[in-house]
Amino acid sequence: MITGKIIWLTGASSGIGRDLLVKLLRAGNQVIASARSADAFTEIKAEFPHLLTPLTCDVGSSESMATAKAKLQSITDSLDMVILNAGCCEYVDLPAFEPQLFERVFATNFQGVVNCLAIALPLLRANSRSKAQANVQSRAQVVAVSSLSTVLPFPRAEAYGASKAALDYFIATLRLDLKAFNVDVTLVQPGFVATPLTEKNDFPMPGLISSERAADEIIWASEKRKKLHRFPRRLAWPLLLLRSLGPVWERWVAPALIRKPPTLY
Repeated sequence: MITGKIIWLTGASSGIGRDLLVKLLRAGNQVIASARSADAFTEIKAEFPHLLTPLTCDVGSSESMATAKAKLQSITDSLDMVILNAGCCEYVDLPAFEPQLFERVFATNFQGVVNCLAIALPLLRANSRSKAQANVQSRAQVVAVSSLSTVLPFPRAEAYGASKAALDYFIATLRLDLKAFNVDVTLVQPGFVATPLTEKNDFPMPGLISSERAADEIIWASEKRKKLHRFPRRLAWPLLLLRSLGPVWERWVAPALIRKPPTLY
């Protein structure tokens, strides 16, 4: 059980983030919740007035994060955990090819994580220094939300998949360097999750799970201090198997996932 922690959660206004927020608050954690608008937290703030602290910011904006840094430092001088959940998705529809689309997706999914960690790491390290002799569960922790899309290439996911693959490498490398500072790092890779974001998808989503189930999986992986947690298994394992089979995915499976253009009469 994760309880009694000071946690900064990004992307907390809807979907997985909102379910994470409610579950962490109910478990007795002090949660600093970030989204682009504080209005998203009005109802939850009324229910948990002493545990929830909204921190409005746009993780992909340097200007916004400079303001967020000052606000966060005024709220707390240390963090037990940061959950980097903010994310976005835009698909590439060839023959149209828009570089700005890639900039937008990377700004949130990758650079947004870097921007948040630039603020959070000093506060996480402050926690680790004060609890250097404590047990594993007392060590500070970084939790990053990636995607199963990095296991195999999916049609139209050039921007989204690439941003998450960059995140995977970044987090794996960060884990090595943060070990010296007693900061643990957990990477989670969800599959398809029913959220306002995926409601826009116009293709089959195998293994679709609820955002509440995804939140439970993330909390479990964080509590267990997992280095990597892929879920749901019924999607992760077949994808890993297909990756090991080489051309099977590219020749037969992936083409079946390509959205067919409308027929013109």
